[in-house]
Amino acid sequence: MRIEAAMLAGTHWLNAALHRLGVTQPGKDVFHTYLLTVNEYRRLCVADEEMVRALSEIEDLRPPYVRGNHAGAQAAAERADALLTAIRRKATSGN
Repeated sequence: MRIEAAMLAGTHWLNAALHRLGVTQPGKDVFHTYLLTVNEYRRLCVADEEMVRALSEIEDLRPPYVRGNHAGAQAAAERADALLTAIRRKATSGN
């Protein structure tokens, strides 16, 4: 649940930051980084690589730990929480 929640919240924080920066328009939200074209992913990384890559990493935790049953789920959830904290701090800092 923590990984899934971090992914959802991280997506909202990323979209808010990208809209504020004028990189994306309301109505053109990122849903999952893995659904972006390569060029769009790169363009968004230019705008804020730290947040985009953090969300990507959270998304990568989902298949093995949310949909799968791999060992280490607690550590993965803690990593997702830390990545979400980084996204939120960056999104709310205005930088």
